[in-house]
Amino acid sequence: MVVRSVFSLLLMCVVCSSWAAQDPTAPLGWVSESASPANKTESYPLPRLQSIVCQQNIPCVAVLNDQVVGIGESLFGYTVEAIEPQQVTLSRRGKTWNLGLFSLDIKQ
Repeated sequence: MVVRSVFSLLLMCVVCSSWAAQDPTAPLGWVSESASPANKTESYPLPRLQSIVCQQNIPCVAVLNDQVVGIGESLFGYTVEAIEPQQVTLSRRGKTWNLGLFSLDIKQ
């Protein structure tokens, strides 16, 4: 009986000390700055190509992540290098990506 009482008292002390280590006045989801990594590298997801619009006598434009962009414009750090009727070429930090539209040849 004494061993059980001592064990439960010890368990309560451990639980209370870990609960007291958190700040009860901090907003929900808040993480202290010391807990976040110091060398955090930013990653930018590749934009999603939704549409390409080409008309006569007007340069082609593309819709990337619900935003209309033209050649030379930037979106999330990616620069639009070229827009062709079936693909868009993006570049960022010396790397290039070709985003293509889906094929309209649907087989049944």
